[in-house]
Amino acid sequence: MAQFRTTADIINEILQKSGEPTNGNSPYTTRAITYANKVHHAIVGGGSFLNINVDEPWVWARSHFPIVLELQPAFTTGTLNVQTGSNNISFSQAPTNPYTGSASSVEGWHIQASGLSTVYKIMQHTAGSTSAQIDSSFVDTIAQASFRCFQIDYPVFPVYMYVDGSNDKFDFVENGTAGNTTSNLTGVLQHGSYTPVNLASSLAAILNSTGTASYGASYDTVANTFFITANQTFGLLGASGPNAGKRSALPSLGYDVLDQTGAMSYSGTYMPNQVGRLIEPFKMFMQNWTKENFCYSTDPIKMQEDFPLSRISQRFPDRFCRISEDNNGVIWVRFNAYPIQLTKMVCDWIPQPIDLQNNTASFTKLPRADVDTLIHGASAMVLFDKSDSKYSGVAKFCSDGLDAMKKKNHGMLFRTGLNFGQIVPRLDLNRPMRHMDYGYTVDGGSTAVSTLAGGITTNVPAVVSYLNLQSSGTTATYVATTLPNNVTLFALLIQLGTSFTGTGIASMTLNVGTAANPTQFINGFNPAQGTSASAQASTLCMYFPAVSTPIQVQIITVGGNTNALKQGSLNMFFQETVNP
Repeated sequence: MAQFRTTADIINEILQKSGEPTNGNSPYTTRAITYANKVHHAIVGGGSFLNINVDEPWVWARSHFPIVLELQPAFTTGTLNVQTGSNNISFSQAPTNPYTGSASSVEGWHIQASGLSTVYKIMQHTAGSTSAQIDSSFVDTIAQASFRCFQIDYPVFPVYMYVDGSNDKFDFVENGTAGNTTSNLTGVLQHGSYTPVNLASSLAAILNSTGTASYGASYDTVANTFFITANQTFGLLGASGPNAGKRSALPSLGYDVLDQTGAMSYSGTYMPNQVGRLIEPFKMFMQNWTKENFCYSTDPIKMQEDFPLSRISQRFPDRFCRISEDNNGVIWVRFNAYPIQLTKMVCDWIPQPIDLQNNTASFTKLPRADVDTLIHGASAMVLFDKSDSKYSGVAKFCSDGLDAMKKKNHGMLFRTGLNFGQIVPRLDLNRPMRHMDYGYTVDGGSTAVSTLAGGITTNVPAVVSYLNLQSSGTTATYVATTLPNNVTLFALLIQLGTSFTGTGIASMTLNVGTAANPTQFINGFNPAQGTSASAQASTLCMYFPAVSTPIQVQIITVGGNTNALKQGSLNMFFQETVNP
């Protein structure tokens, strides 16, 4: 054996430990492969029957590339036309992508008419169409209204697929018509990031330029599988190609590590990049946010209690809940807010491994030092089928192996981490870096920061886009946040994210205040200046209104109306204190 480098080595060892011949004559060979896969999936997935005390997010099982979600801003343009008792609605203007201007579908989004509490989910909508269907009849008595259409439900599924040195070779063979070569052929995929549809198009082009047949490749966005065809029979080389087990693209495309020949079409066995488990909170990219840029999970009931659909707001989300998961590992999540602009969110994850095959091109995810644990688990299952008394002892080897793997994982974190798994009796000796508002940090003890004795200080972020500050005149206002009753606005900071520009606009000023006093907090800020560390303004205000009060941003332009603005964004931070 070759020190358990391949699945073929592992299967032979499983048979040997089970008292079976390794020459192919054992009736348990097929079962050994099946059980090896069961144990492999159980160890990678964690929290299995093999050892209920081990539920590790193994470092070796993590994907090299995080899942990327692109959170969409709301669609609010035009008016909504409805009819009480009907589930058909229509927009005065078909929804479009605010960044590309192209038609887009809002199927699966939620919609709410202004001034009403009922929220509906859009069940059918085709890109470019003004008509849509909602999940129930419209229960309110209006015919036309302004609205907000927002997306808070997303499938946790990799938007992009990545090609690098580990999966850039596609080995195949042509064997259908006289005159065509039957030797191994290798197409080389260009390194980069692809949507699955774009990757299929690129693969088809590479196959056609490498072989002599006419090839096609497609991606089914519903079944989430690849499909490769040709006008003659051909073969996919997963087990014996020159790049088998090294740089083959087949596993990434959802195909088994097997040779398949003699057909004119091949459908992927798996949905590529199946999610085995989520192992960290979602992370976003933004400036000076005191919540560490994390979006944490919560349970669906708690989500509904704290963030009811009718009160979902426009801001950066900081909570999500899982709402469903299918047998392919596609997890649907719901966020507690929607962003004002397209926002990138990433999440680290463990992919579901494809099936092991009894050949020298198939490899487990486990490090070589831990492969014995898999062998013992699969061997115990074979011994159980044989009613062999050694079953329980070999199963104990597997359970102990998982404990040892867990201890090793923690030991690495302990030796390379900061205070991992340690009790620190003197917190004043720990001296953690404590994160403060507006991105500044201070080095100190454990006393919490409070701007008002007995109060709770929070920092509420908001982003204002040029799209929010457009009107047919030279003055436009937008409510960035509403200060609730019994809350004090202690401080306010604005930072220029993107310089404001507009056709024909000679100059502009930006103010922040209330409807009664538009310049109450910030007066005369220049949003057309270049972005830099100094492109900001702040104030300490201690503003405590008697009733809930909107805080608005006002822009005044010279030389052109505000609807001529073409770009610009403003990051805002409201330091609020809940009064005791």
